[in-house]
Amino acid sequence: MALRAWLTEKPPAEEVLLLVEPDCVFLGPLTGELVSRGYPVSHPIGYMDPLPKAELLQKHCSRPELVEPAGIPTLLIHRDDLMELIPLWIEKTEDIRNDPTSRELLGGGWIADMWGYTIAAAEIGLRHELRELARAQGEDQADLPIIHYCYASSSAEHDWHWDKRTYRPWERVPDPPDEVPLVDKTLVGLLNEWVAMPEHQICLYGA
Repeated sequence: MALRAWLTEKPPAEEVLLLVEPDCVFLGPLTGELVSRGYPVSHPIGYMDPLPKAELLQKHCSRPELVEPAGIPTLLIHRDDLMELIPLWIEKTEDIRNDPTSRELLGGGWIADMWGYTIAAAEIGLRHELRELARAQGEDQADLPIIHYCYASSSAEHDWHWDKRTYRPWERVPDPPDEVPLVDKTLVGLLNEWVAMPEHQICLYGA
């Protein structure tokens, strides 16, 4: 709904837009030069595999063969594609959320909007390029533009732990042990770097 209001009331000048969830940080630039109308670029989403969700797609999608494991949390899309997609995205999301069987198939309604997106995209004929754009906690590489900190971080012995759900803003996080995966160490290092910034630098950085 917010995206629809934004695109309707104050359309951006940029042709290519990045949709990214708020629990992400940037390690480097992410460019949209290779995105063209009809062909968004998405990080592949492992738990959005359409094959095990055939029953859901049969209920809500007229073109299930075109459904791809694509969409938020990291998506580059042409502005015109997004404008065309949004009404159907909202409709499909509401259909899934309002159907008890569909919610049960998804283990609850928390990713209804993600399935609403990929079903709507299939129905209007969008074809995604699935490209690695982000790393998540637990991976021992930090070589992509984005870290998506959707999970908890912990050491093998669980004597060190960090989780966005319990973190208190602007608290320094204890340095992780050496065996913690590189992406977790990079994330905590960035967080502690921001915590150590003087207040005026934080304001300038945020602006």
